[in-house]
Amino acid sequence: MKKTKSTLILGALTSSFGIFISKILGLTYVIPLNSLAGSANISFYSIAYSAYGLILNICSAGIPFAVSSLVAKYVAKDDYQTAKLIKKIATIMVMTLSFVILLIFLSSCGFLAKYNLGSSASPADISYLRNTYFCLTLAIVLVPLLAVTRGYYQGLKRMEVYAKSEVIEQFFRILCIILLGYVFVRILKFPSIFAIYMAVLAAGIGAICSYVYIRYSTREINSEIDALAASGNSSESNKKAIIKEIINLGLPYIVASILGTTSSLINSNFYVNYATSVGLDYQESKLVLGIFQVNCNKLAAIPGVLTLGFSTGLVPYLSEDLYNEDYDSLRKHISEIFKTVTFFLLPMALAFFLFPKAMYYIMFGNNNLELGADLLKHTTILVLSDTISPILVSVLVTLRMRREVVRNLILGTIAKAISFVILIKYMGYLGIIYSSFVSTITCIGLGIYTLTRHFKYDIKKDLPTLVKLILSSLTMVIVYFALNLVGLRFTYSSRLIDLILLAVYGSVSLLLYLLCTNYLRLVKEIFNTGLGELLLKIKNRIIK
Repeated sequence: MKKTKSTLILGALTSSFGIFISKILGLTYVIPLNSLAGSANISFYSIAYSAYGLILNICSAGIPFAVSSLVAKYVAKDDYQTAKLIKKIATIMVMTLSFVILLIFLSSCGFLAKYNLGSSASPADISYLRNTYFCLTLAIVLVPLLAVTRGYYQGLKRMEVYAKSEVIEQFFRILCIILLGYVFVRILKFPSIFAIYMAVLAAGIGAICSYVYIRYSTREINSEIDALAASGNSSESNKKAIIKEIINLGLPYIVASILGTTSSLINSNFYVNYATSVGLDYQESKLVLGIFQVNCNKLAAIPGVLTLGFSTGLVPYLSEDLYNEDYDSLRKHISEIFKTVTFFLLPMALAFFLFPKAMYYIMFGNNNLELGADLLKHTTILVLSDTISPILVSVLVTLRMRREVVRNLILGTIAKAISFVILIKYMGYLGIIYSSFVSTITCIGLGIYTLTRHFKYDIKKDLPTLVKLILSSLTMVIVYFALNLVGLRFTYSSRLIDLILLAVYGSVSLLLYLLCTNYLRLVKEIFNTGLGELLLKIKNRIIK
């Protein structure tokens, strides 16, 4: 059991480290984009990307997963002919669906732009948003195709293709955002909204670069698969049967993915319209939406790397426990996941609460600093809930609780919609944050109830550890006040000085947190090893 535990945690942390680097890379474009586009235009980027996220979930959220699973299944049978057929059929399915959705989307861009911005919007703003929607065309067609292609090589266990293609896509996307935005806005002197157009268009360009890389780098792999297909086994699977398998595997993930994005969709599609209807200022509402959904969410997404890392790492272990009906091991693995995530999340969330103004200033400067800092401070609650909720969803899906997942997400969406209307009316712009929290905490509560009911998972047994982690994280508050007393205060006039000060605060706080958790034997309890040994293992895995 100890060996299994170590492998589970180590694998998840290694995955999280790689995703963390990708997230940091993704942050690099937010600063120049804010500078080129201006805070007033960031909301157009936020609204467009929420629509894009929904379309992407419809077109490709479940099909690449189904492709990966089915290809792995048939490759295990040495049936490479069927594996190739799966890729071909899935590609046709996703491209057909993408074009249909694209036509519907393009025909409704004008209506969506007017509705999303509300009656107070100027004709210029409506035109800007409509044009931003049009710039999504390339990505809507190409990104789903890229996702299916990656799913195929993932099923072949050629993970280097999958990983490198993601890095290439992100790199060229960011490069295009910065370079094209600079050329159009600073050199050619186009209006600043063109920085938003280029940022949206860059998603499609990044997909092209990634797809070209895959086509070039997999020639030997494809030749090998062709040879194996010619000499290997062949099942009697027909096209209709494969389509049915893809739909049966992919549809639940599509539904869960769509429902998982409803909070962002409600914010993007209804906030400006509703906020102005209850008396909030139109320009401020547009500004709040852009700052929260782009700037704050980008920063808050960094702790969310734990979501992807642990979602990836837990699947084989929980699946094995379920298959073997080893429910004691299953409950232990669930407990380990949540305790480990909490170990990292609490100090991260507290940092958002203690240093929001410094963090926002270092990233985005003095422009709308007070508003941005206030939004970031309150986003602290989402750092916790928005990380735990998707992990819980992955646990339940892995344990074949798909119906319960859909039910929980639907109830979470209802909670979001109801609280959205109430909280924005009485709390103002902070309602956009707290209504999202109500949604995710609803899903978390229902998810834990589902685990308790079906697998007798008892969260009460983990409470002593959670309390110790909370107490350990509060040492950061001591550091905060102590360093303030000795005169180490942020200037908000020099990003470099404040970055150094934040590094000092962070280093001292982290050291004290680790010493405290080590003294309380939490590191040993959670990771089943010493902290130094764990870090060394992670380092060796990453280098390898």
